[in-house]
Amino acid sequence: MDAAYQKVQDQASQWETAAGASSGSATDKVTSINPAANVASLRDSIADALMDGLPPKAHALYAPAHHHFQSGGKLLRGILALASGLSHGVPQQTALHWALAIEYMHNASLVHDDLCDDDISRRNRPSIWVAFNRPMAICLGDWMIGQSFAHAAAAQEYAPDSQVSGLLATTLSTLSTGQAKEFLPNQQLDIAAYSDIVAGKTTPLFVAAMEGILRLAGQNDTSQIAACQALFADIGIAYQIANDMQDHNELLADKTDGDLLRDAPNAVYMCYRAGLAAAQQTAFDTWRAAPDPKADADSMANWLGDIAASTAMADAKALMHKHLASVKEHCAALPAEVEQLILPILKHVAGHHVS
Repeated sequence: MDAAYQKVQDQASQWETAAGASSGSATDKVTSINPAANVASLRDSIADALMDGLPPKAHALYAPAHHHFQSGGKLLRGILALASGLSHGVPQQTALHWALAIEYMHNASLVHDDLCDDDISRRNRPSIWVAFNRPMAICLGDWMIGQSFAHAAAAQEYAPDSQVSGLLATTLSTLSTGQAKEFLPNQQLDIAAYSDIVAGKTTPLFVAAMEGILRLAGQNDTSQIAACQALFADIGIAYQIANDMQDHNELLADKTDGDLLRDAPNAVYMCYRAGLAAAQQTAFDTWRAAPDPKADADSMANWLGDIAASTAMADAKALMHKHLASVKEHCAALPAEVEQLILPILKHVAGHHVS
């Protein structure tokens, strides 16, 4: 962690130099530093710290932990937390601890999600439960949750009244509830129900990344946090829709897994189903609910062909852009630097590059 901290310190010094050379208001100075331009440096700092904290070779979780973190991921939530911390004057090491708390929690959710969804790959590598086994995946996810709370506690030492450990606990509860909603039986989702599930699964860690820093900085203004929640709800839904579109494209590439065959919530199939007549909706629902939908190869080919011929992908993309457009409205209620902080996330959503 020391090496990673030094990288953050060096980056912060560069920002301070840039701020000192600028003129105008404090907001102008922060905006001129442009944290979004330093994403690669911040990502490297978080990635190094994550690797530094993994179990040693003698540890029972050494192999699965290193397997999971080998490809790293984009670390968008951690970058948001770290960049926000540096912009709000939170000490570098404290901001890094909170970024790690967010990233460990996120990665725990990924390991457990793959287990719940029977997803066989993650970041172009076998999922933990596939590469090792299901009990090992549960244990690794639980270990990551423990690491997450350890880093949150370390961050809270800087500002004991911030109660960021409590915020993390609430976030975990919301994530777990959101995940559970996905597995409620016999549910046919409309846009409102889909958004509710996504809000529970995708939004909380983005919100917590920012809210935790605001608390640590002594800026626990409820109106600003509410604006953050609205902002990241729209980002989270857009992010998930982009992920859903990618999931569909990956299914077309290998036709072995994916939300369609797992009867899991997915914006593409929700949009497709909405355009069907009642009888077709029933047939589509019945096929998706079968124990092994891909076993009926002819039906699978027919449904995939019909989805491709429909406006489902275009409709899902339009819904994604509707939520992205709402982001600008929410930004007006937040300090100017927030827009700079979320640029990396918006870039990845708009480009459909989601992990």
